[in-house]
Amino acid sequence: MKETSVDLYKSLEPGFVVVVTATIKEDGSLIIDDFDGSKGANETFGSDVETSITISTEDVDRLITKLNKKTNFSLNPLKLLTKTPNEQFEIKDRHDLLVWIQQEYSHIEAKSKLEALFKSYGISPKRNSWPFG
Repeated sequence: MKETSVDLYKSLEPGFVVVVTATIKEDGSLIIDDFDGSKGANETFGSDVETSITISTEDVDRLITKLNKKTNFSLNPLKLLTKTPNEQFEIKDRHDLLVWIQQEYSHIEAKSKLEALFKSYGISPKRNSWPFG
């Protein structure tokens, strides 16, 4: 499987550099990376901060199965132009999962809330944080 990434959030404004990405790794696992180079991170932690959450290959498979049991998925047509409003969206593979994560993130706009969303499906991501640079 080829590694695939999507940006969930990106701000490159001076003093507020924040980038959040979701990546499906070659082994099928999912990584959500959050690089915070904002002034607030530097003031609080003394440096830029990078945080990642990892969902194992097995848990990604479980998440896809659980999501497909839900029936009311609809995608924002601005996010995926091939879908129409209120059209049912089946998550068939990891690419569809990235689209779903991107859609959910656009509503909640916080990695911690995304992490809580995963936990609501019985998936417990592994969290790592470290100063950057």
